[in-house]
Amino acid sequence: MEVVPLSAAGFYLRARLPLPVVPHSIPRGPGPNRWLEGHGGRVRVRGGKYLEDRVKAPSLPSLFGVLGVDSTLRDDKHAKSISHMSARPGSFRSRFFSLSPPPSSSAPFLLVFNFVLPWGNMCIYAAREARGEVPERERKGEALWRRFLEGDGEFRKERLKIIPTVEAGPWVVQKLVGSKPAILGQKVPVSYHSSPPSPYLEVSVDVSQGGAFANSIANGCMGRSADVEITLSFLVEGREEEELPERLLASVTLNRLCMANAPKLAAWEASIAMGSDEPAGKPAVEVLSGEGGGD
Repeated sequence: MEVVPLSAAGFYLRARLPLPVVPHSIPRGPGPNRWLEGHGGRVRVRGGKYLEDRVKAPSLPSLFGVLGVDSTLRDDKHAKSISHMSARPGSFRSRFFSLSPPPSSSAPFLLVFNFVLPWGNMCIYAAREARGEVPERERKGEALWRRFLEGDGEFRKERLKIIPTVEAGPWVVQKLVGSKPAILGQKVPVSYHSSPPSPYLEVSVDVSQGGAFANSIANGCMGRSADVEITLSFLVEGREEEELPERLLASVTLNRLCMANAPKLAAWEASIAMGSDEPAGKPAVEVLSGEGGGD
């Protein structure tokens, strides 16, 4: 088993939070079939005066630090992919909070992006610490995140944005995926799940039910994931002066993931329940709190 330090984003997880050790199925690090935290400063977002000059600028460090990535296959061809992974007893969320202090105003917040694919699920997990006083330059991004978290379904549908960047891969995939920002709720069905008082939000992106955009993700990107290195950046779109500049929620680089070799969901959860995080043919990783190298 490989042990690597948590790559903390922004100013939130750098404070050496007492985060629990939670296994996930895809290792962190450089090289194929691994992930790394995306660098917020490499992603251009709407700047502070975007409404006037249409100029984009590098994002501040992400609000959330990425903890891990899971890729699992459906248990059989007749089973459905899971739209609310965090509700399962063996989920990353349940493991995370079973090892964390009881929910409180100071507990870390967990954000889950669950891509529901025709053949299974890919989940990205990110977290941040509870904050007290917020520096002035970060207040607009903080306020927009809070508005999104507390907003209704229509606000979330119109504002959650993804920026895909194909770092390396076949030209046809780069052409198919592109690099333009997209409002997820306008392209594919998106649902949101939470369970107070547990401080978490799961964003379920149902790629299996979408149109052309979904097909470009499922077939062009994830269907050929073993040939592609791609960075996925998530943010809430700023449309008013008090919401700018934009700031990334989280960003992750997926390097040539071999999804065909992912474990089946039941086998992965059984291995976790038995105290092992190494299903056959699948490497594992432990995430430890500490300072990392990415923003």
